[in-house]
Amino acid sequence: MITRREILKGTLFSAAAAMTTAGNQTQVPVPAAFAGRHQPRPLSFDPAKLNGLSEKLIRSHHENNYTGAVKALNVVEQHLADCRQRQGQVADRRLEEARELPSEDDGERAG
Repeated sequence: MITRREILKGTLFSAAAAMTTAGNQTQVPVPAAFAGRHQPRPLSFDPAKLNGLSEKLIRSHHENNYTGAVKALNVVEQHLADCRQRQGQVADRRLEEARELPSEDDGERAG
């Protein structure tokens, strides 16, 4: 039985191989949504007008939790982009090595 991990590995390798051209390094495009350039948005309401929750609590949560989560998301996305780039370079090397291997047609045939 094939696992999801094996399918993913095969798909990624095939995609990298398809994007490779002779002599060029693979540049795996990163969609803008995953480029690690998110900015935290300001509160869209006045937290002082909430009943039952203090303004200080809301502002603190927004600044610490939300802003920290956005920064962490950017770090993760940048790390993933770096991994994708390295994976493309590895795929380039493997394809070049595969091209250098003799094929079955190149060798002498017994017969």
